[in-house]
Amino acid sequence: MPSSDKRLEAIRNNPKNVRFEDLRNVLEDHGFEARPGKGDHWVFKHPLRPNNLAIDRRRPVLLAVYVRQALKEIDALLEG
Repeated sequence: MPSSDKRLEAIRNNPKNVRFEDLRNVLEDHGFEARPGKGDHWVFKHPLRPNNLAIDRRRPVLLAVYVRQALKEIDALLEG
């Protein structure tokens, strides 16, 4: 199993303990482009998805709501 799949499974198993860099790597592995937003926010955009993800990275561990939102977008991409 490639390391990107392992990272994704680890995030799925424990969405309350995810660092920003881990989530960023998984999103970029799935084709999302990252750019800094205003303040401590980062915006992730995928060419095939209409929604942008805005993630606040002020805390060492991300809030679970950001992680669940990112997983939802990844699942929508994988479904087709």
